[in-house]
Amino acid sequence: MSRDLYIPPCPQARERGQERGRDSRRSYDRRLSPRESTECAASARANLTLVRVASTRARDDGAMPTSAYPYLLLAHLFGAIAFAGTVFFEVVILEGVRRHVPERVMTLVEGGIGKRARQVIPWVLLLLYGSGLGMAWHHRAALAEPFAGSFNLLLTLKITLALSVFGHFLLAMALRRRQRPVADAYRRIHYSVFAHVMLIVLLAKAMFYLHW
Repeated sequence: MSRDLYIPPCPQARERGQERGRDSRRSYDRRLSPRESTECAASARANLTLVRVASTRARDDGAMPTSAYPYLLLAHLFGAIAFAGTVFFEVVILEGVRRHVPERVMTLVEGGIGKRARQVIPWVLLLLYGSGLGMAWHHRAALAEPFAGSFNLLLTLKITLALSVFGHFLLAMALRRRQRPVADAYRRIHYSVFAHVMLIVLLAKAMFYLHW
């Protein structure tokens, strides 16, 4: 049985263990009378029933198993690294190269990168936002009271910015469907998403270091 579900020994066993100066968790049944052993067994069964009822209620309430959270966190980190790296490359690296490359060549490069990004980024967003949704459900109690503490507020702000980033993505897709030259709009969207991502990274760290 796990440490969280440990059932303490009954009072008779604790008293008998204290009298003999031994650990009360070690085979105390051999040091009890038949009547005390029966009472201990009944107490243990009652405590175990309470534990099972509590576990059943937690499952009925939709509580996420704690063991799943580390996997969601790992998937979220991989998705965040891929997405933030892509945005950083487009805004910082690619824009810096533009002035050193002929416009015709730059157009071909951007077209190739855009085509590849449209194949990869949707899967990255699925991983990022899918795992983020699971983590948000894990912290739903904190999100229900965003002003109850620093962690609650910063987490709410972080999720709000993440939803705004997703809105930027939908806007870019809508502009692309118009099939009209929207290079300036794309550039502004990239700069805005880059600023959002930097703030999200800061909030992700600040949640665990800022307290008030």
